[in-house]
Amino acid sequence: MAEPFVAVVDSGGSKTAAAVAFRDGSVRLAPRRAGSNPQDNPDWSEVLDTVYGPLAGAEHAVLALAGYGEVPSIDAALARKTLDMLGPDVTLLNDVALAARSAFPKGGGVLILSGTGSMAVATGPDGTVRTGGWGDLFSDEGSAYWIGREALARASHERDGRAEDRGLALALETRLGLTGGGRFALLGWALGQSHPRAGIASLALMIDTLAETGLAPARDILDGAARELAHLGRSAAGQAGLAGPFAWAPAGSVFRSRIMRRSLAELLQSEPVEPAASALAGGLILAAETAGWPTGGDWQARVVAACRDGAAS
Repeated sequence: MAEPFVAVVDSGGSKTAAAVAFRDGSVRLAPRRAGSNPQDNPDWSEVLDTVYGPLAGAEHAVLALAGYGEVPSIDAALARKTLDMLGPDVTLLNDVALAARSAFPKGGGVLILSGTGSMAVATGPDGTVRTGGWGDLFSDEGSAYWIGREALARASHERDGRAEDRGLALALETRLGLTGGGRFALLGWALGQSHPRAGIASLALMIDTLAETGLAPARDILDGAARELAHLGRSAAGQAGLAGPFAWAPAGSVFRSRIMRRSLAELLQSEPVEPAASALAGGLILAAETAGWPTGGDWQARVVAACRDGAAS
């Protein structure tokens, strides 16, 4: 007889992670896959096929899916896919909702996400409030995509002579291997991305590296991103009844940046706190509780540690 297990999926715009946990608190992390947000990735269904397959038979699965809970037609497609492959013993929710629940399981804080997209979720005396996450067409301010798009826009202004040449366009072209490609080299690069949103978001890491080396326009872009995220966080906190300075936790790839963490801490006048658990660990705990497993402190501590150590390795 197969050993009983529970499962979690954490789906984002750039990556999809999954894990299973067993009754002894041991955890098995699945290989990370590409992003699976139906709002911008036409391959989302195939990605979820690969991720869901090994999870069949879970006593309960928590599926934190990018884009879920926003557009009814997309929700219906995600629900059909999930029920067809995993059956009814599942909990479906938005990926950032799970990250916020995991970070502040007792409430009283704000989860500020800046990955491919951006969002803030606050839980306070007036309830749980989400701000942001409207997508890259007209929102996602302060996200990796926003940083990448802002960098390309400023670079185009330099190449046009509409702005002072401060070296941003040349720096991007050099790091992308586009030198000698002509005035429109960055346009050609952008049009050549198979998944444009993820490709443009990947420039955020480059902008952080350039800012660390002292390139002023790169630092300006990151400062602007921090201001946008601070606005998201303050808006969510205020509506949830949290007075500032409030507890906040960062999530998402953009916060690998020392500059971003420092700038946002200064704007919010408080240092970030470590989430109580990662989204994967929080999802496994929720799945086990829903399945009726005993999940005392030792079991939860093992799961939290295993997900943290596995993510770092």
